[in-house]
Amino acid sequence: MFLRPARFPNARARVLFLGTCALGLAMVALACGGRTTESPSDTGPDHVRVAVLPFLSVVPFHIAAEEGYFADQNLDVEFVRLGRDQEIMTSLARGEVDVASGMLTLNELNMAALGVKVRMVAAVSNLDPEACTYAAILTRREHLESGALLDPEQLLRLKFDVNVTTPHGYWVDELLRPLDLTVDDLVITDLPPPAAIPSLINGAVDVTVLSEPHISLLLESEEAAVWERVDRIVPDYAFSVVKYGPTILEERQEVGERFAVAMLQAVRQFNQGKTARNLELAESFTGLTSEQVATACWAPTPDDARIDADVFRGYQEWNVASGLLGRVLAEDELFDHRFIDHANEVLAAPR
Repeated sequence: MFLRPARFPNARARVLFLGTCALGLAMVALACGGRTTESPSDTGPDHVRVAVLPFLSVVPFHIAAEEGYFADQNLDVEFVRLGRDQEIMTSLARGEVDVASGMLTLNELNMAALGVKVRMVAAVSNLDPEACTYAAILTRREHLESGALLDPEQLLRLKFDVNVTTPHGYWVDELLRPLDLTVDDLVITDLPPPAAIPSLINGAVDVTVLSEPHISLLLESEEAAVWERVDRIVPDYAFSVVKYGPTILEERQEVGERFAVAMLQAVRQFNQGKTARNLELAESFTGLTSEQVATACWAPTPDDARIDADVFRGYQEWNVASGLLGRVLAEDELFDHRFIDHANEVLAAPR
């Protein structure tokens, strides 16, 4: 037997408090008319503001722009690069942007529970256990080879880079479950991905959770190794999704339908893999070198881009059990499938 150290209720409580404050501000902004809208033009294309980050998982957005799929749908899409997920979700809820991409996080779950009109409408990358490693929990090679990761007492002395407001905390928790440990038992920090790479190499942290291209960049060092692939913990998890805010869901639904058609075309082109054209577009969007883009894993997406709502149930239940979410939300509080269903009808192969 081993003695667990004191748990970290203060860190968890701080996460909940800050998240609740951010949610409250978003709700106040909505109640006070903080949302901005734009009437569609009778003569020109409809303007759509989209919050994206330069990650491989959202390359389909760039494909849709550069290949003219948005233009074909009479859309003028403006990409807006914001900071971390909390800023993106608040901007989406307030109507400062119309569409966003990213993971389902605790912030979004609590927004939905409070009635904020943000919905996931389509997938743009899934974690497929039969494909390459797109997301993983990584560690220093010395810990993997020494057996420290199988020893609860040694694990408690390691420093984990984990953002518990994202699915990263859930994934690590699931990995530790057989050892009767949870993320609340761990020494935790939270670093942005670029900082996590040198921190793990120099030993400032011992474990981190990353996706591509950061995995490939980190594994260039002999100090790093994959502890576990995330797709083996949560198979077919929708890693990145398209999210619509109230300006689309409530006021410009027809624009949302056309946007979904363009995105579905882009997803299907992305699923063709590392063609010369896709490599070119991925390089220009992400700012990576041609070698880095070609080496990294590209997460595939089902050709219908439809999200399986059940894949998020475990994540919701984990947040409820942690006291960070009041209840498991109903499907219609998180998802709106009608847009991608419309796109699949429009792009159905002729019979």
